Amino acid sequence: LTGSPELTFGRVRMAHLQAVGLGWASMATVAACLWQMCRLARCELIYPRMLYVACGLLNVGVFLAVAGILLG
Repeated sequence: LTGSPELTFGRVRMAHLQAVGLGWASMATVAACLWQMCRLARCELIYPRMLYVACGLLNVGVFLAVAGILLG
C-alpha cells in the first residue's frame, strides 16, 4: 500500500481517530443527554423525527471530515 498516499499509516490513523471521536463519541454523548433529559423531566421528546435529520447531517459531516483527511 506504499504506492497510495491515501492509505499510508499517518492518514489512516488520523482518519480513524477522527471517525471515532466525532462519529461514535459525539453520537453517544448526544443520545445519553437526550435520554437523561427526557427521563428526568418525565416527558416525551417533542420532535423525535428531527433527530433523524440531525443524525444524518452529523454522519455526513463525519464522512466529509474523514474523506478530507484521507485525501489530504
